[in-house]
Amino acid sequence: MKNYIYIIFIIFPLLLFSQKSKVKSADKSFEDYHFVKTSDILLDVVGKGYESEDVLAQLAQSYYLRNNFAEAEKWYGKLIALKEKEGTLNNINPEYIYRYVQTLRSSQKYDLAEQWMIKFKELLPEDLRVKNYEQEKDEIEALKDKPKFVNLKNININSKNSDFGAYPYQDMILFSSSRGEGRKYEWNNQPYLDVYQAKRRNDSTFYNVEKFSSDINSNLHESSIAFYANDSIMFFTRDNDRVSRDNTIKLQIYKTVLGKKGWSKPKRVSFCDDNYNFAHSTINKAGTFMYFASDMPGSLGQSDIYKAPIHKDGTLGIPENLGELINTKGVESFPFINENGDLFFSSNGRPNLGGVDIFVIRDFENKIKNSEEINIENLGIPYNSPKDDFAYFEDEGGETGFLASNRDGGKGDDDIYRFYKTVENIEEQPKQELIVHVLSKKSSDSLTHSTVSLFNRFGDEITREEIDKASTLIEGLEEDQEYIVRVYKEGYILEETRFKTSNQTYTQRLSIYLDEEESTKFKIGDDLAKILDIPFIYFEYDKAEITKKAEVELQKVISFLNSYPDVKIDVRSHTDSRGSDAYNLELSKRRNDATKKYIIEVGGITADRISGEGYGETKPVNHCTNGVKCTDQEHQLNRRSEFIIEEL
Repeated sequence: MKNYIYIIFIIFPLLLFSQKSKVKSADKSFEDYHFVKTSDILLDVVGKGYESEDVLAQLAQSYYLRNNFAEAEKWYGKLIALKEKEGTLNNINPEYIYRYVQTLRSSQKYDLAEQWMIKFKELLPEDLRVKNYEQEKDEIEALKDKPKFVNLKNININSKNSDFGAYPYQDMILFSSSRGEGRKYEWNNQPYLDVYQAKRRNDSTFYNVEKFSSDINSNLHESSIAFYANDSIMFFTRDNDRVSRDNTIKLQIYKTVLGKKGWSKPKRVSFCDDNYNFAHSTINKAGTFMYFASDMPGSLGQSDIYKAPIHKDGTLGIPENLGELINTKGVESFPFINENGDLFFSSNGRPNLGGVDIFVIRDFENKIKNSEEINIENLGIPYNSPKDDFAYFEDEGGETGFLASNRDGGKGDDDIYRFYKTVENIEEQPKQELIVHVLSKKSSDSLTHSTVSLFNRFGDEITREEIDKASTLIEGLEEDQEYIVRVYKEGYILEETRFKTSNQTYTQRLSIYLDEEESTKFKIGDDLAKILDIPFIYFEYDKAEITKKAEVELQKVISFLNSYPDVKIDVRSHTDSRGSDAYNLELSKRRNDATKKYIIEVGGITADRISGEGYGETKPVNHCTNGVKCTDQEHQLNRRSEFIIEEL
């Protein structure tokens, strides 16, 4: 989970170190929240043979607080082993035991986590997290096995850094990301967060990522968008521009109003305070309450969920803590209230699969209004994982939405995932099955050893199976839905077909005929421009952006790469001779990056299949070199990208 977002709420004890200079330096870095620097210093100290309770504790903390649970587990384990060896385990800070439990869950060592949760109970028997665990621990095993009819897709615009908090807006999504190139945040050594926008190509594919309004983004962190009053009022989270009493920067909620000239200057909402964190607001459908996370006085844990009334004039009333039925001694954050009044939030203070999990209280607003008993439900797999899962958002109707996670298999630190709900109880639905039979178009003989993929109508892959036989059975389809079946076999041309399920129990059969590839069709060194009968990908003068005309041609390249998944290409980008040699070389590199980025992000082609380089003006296709007078059309021929087959 984005480290500064929820861990900054954590109140941890100041550790006493020896007077050795490096340890004192690490202590100062830790107090300043420079956790990367802290761990670097302490690793050097430990590597030279110096270990103590304080050193091991602070080293474990420096990893835990920036969400590197694998390393945190290692160093909490060493700390606990040291305390056991000394016979002083009962004197350990109990919070270290609980965080060790969290790291064990994150690595799916549930039995060992159970053992240390028992120890935590011995140390703090009255802790709310213990009570919750005793009441709900039987749910953990059920969560791992409980079937959820949900499809989850890592969206195509995630970066290597942190991306989270997707929120639909007009024909785009807005989200928070640390993908920028500016100054880095010393907590985790990533750039500061900004709000970005991306246009929708379809339900789960996005393009043209760029920063949102400069009225919102600044040189501080910005994140967690929420709209109100028909999208004319926006709330978001930003670092305070003033320090607190403890000399740290706290998170605050800001409000801005859309006018004819854009968004107004953001103003901090009335209940915010320099000395406490206020973050991640969400507004209910009626526009009568804001829900948010805070560690203000009265909080039960490291951060709690609060609500504040919204008056008719748009002002906010006094916040109210949602109480110990919801909040724990741990972290509760990232609330979201849907159109039905269901309250979703993330927590690490309840039994979970690891890290923070997403929980829900169904019909929360009505139950609170009528003083009815509430039930807190862990959403389970696949919404939750052994890692951090947070920033849940549902579209209207609740069938689709977004969440963020740093689970294994992602593209970067935190990634945005798109989810699609299917049926909640497959036994109550008409049974829909599909049998796919693969044959040769030339001989009509059955073909074995092919790959069969199923996609929903949005183009998102649901299943992929490599089959040894000539046919396969696909079960669990939804009624009255359109799907795409794609079949690929080495030596044959990829084939796909669409079909639609009925609203009755039915087994549908599809015969897919594959054409053999021509062995001489293409070879290493060939240019896809000739193979696919496309012109060069032209760029406008002095520009590196992909044009609309270029998009059409690049889609052909993407289609080719999808049809031939073993092919790797080298993208070669060129400029004309106008401008200096050095500038043109730099421009061609930007064009090369833009071309590769489009193929990878929009086309979904893996980065290991795309290489490339910018050559500037060094490889013209005509006589238009330095000092030669040429027409614009002649110069344009040199502004191009080529696609050379490198591997088959």
